[in-house]
Amino acid sequence: MTYIDDFIKSEESKMTWFDKVLGNYPRVRTTKFIAVAAPSLALGEKKVIKPSVLYKAIVIIVLPIPCLVWIGLLRLMLVDQFPFGVILFGLLLVSLIIYLLLYFTFFKKRYNYRITVDGEGITFDKNKFYWAEIAETGIMNRQEGKRTNSYLLIFHKDTTVNKYDLFNFGISDRKLAAIIEYYKKG
Repeated sequence: MTYIDDFIKSEESKMTWFDKVLGNYPRVRTTKFIAVAAPSLALGEKKVIKPSVLYKAIVIIVLPIPCLVWIGLLRLMLVDQFPFGVILFGLLLVSLIIYLLLYFTFFKKRYNYRITVDGEGITFDKNKFYWAEIAETGIMNRQEGKRTNSYLLIFHKDTTVNKYDLFNFGISDRKLAAIIEYYKKG
């Protein structure tokens, strides 16, 4: 438990005074603890966990709306019916919204990676961690804005910790913990 206790202390030291007032402390549980309540799984040789397709589909469905607004503002700018500065500001704002939607959904490496779990260890894209090097695995839940975000924590025997954001993944903490524990046991 010292790995987890040290990690919680380091996370609490990064908290703002506002987080402390609201009691927004990180909640860390080991995957072994979470997986106890999960149903037993029958998995194959390895399990690949990918970012949620539903989240990407929603963005693709919503994306035409700001694109149509952008085209409409461009037509207004070319017709010259409204003040140029107002239209240019609107065009830049809508362009920023389109860029952020595409960047965070498809391109940002912090949110878009694959987790592969097998009998040897756990892989995040190209970073492979073997079970022999891992002291403990855990999941941290933290309130961020209106939602609670989850992070997969890998505690190494050399006291380093890797933290992976599960924002784009459509998998429950319980199921992820059960998958990790299934392969960790071998």
